[in-house]
Amino acid sequence: MSTTSIKKGLSWALKALQILTVRKMLSRPIPRSEIADHCSSQSCWMVVNNKVYDVTRFLRMHPGGEDIILEYGGHDATSAFIDKGHSPDAYGMLTEYCIGRVVKADWFPEKNFT
Repeated sequence: MSTTSIKKGLSWALKALQILTVRKMLSRPIPRSEIADHCSSQSCWMVVNNKVYDVTRFLRMHPGGEDIILEYGGHDATSAFIDKGHSPDAYGMLTEYCIGRVVKADWFPEKNFT
């Protein structure tokens, strides 16, 4: 087996593992009361379309500064995120930070990204 074949196989396996990990995380229901506890630079969670994101490690990398994210820490940021006009890349980055979904009883109506 060639090195190229092994690399392709490992790449495919890693992508499959990432997909399974995201699916597992999305299956974890998190109540809004728990989300509200994560509103500081030490632990910052926010909600976009009923999915929960731990954006703590992204705070210092955010192009608009960490203050705007901290403003929505522990809260629903759906409208702010969509209304700001984030790029397709920003929407894609959300997946990396997803840690679960809001419990169904606490859901807000979802908004379209388009």
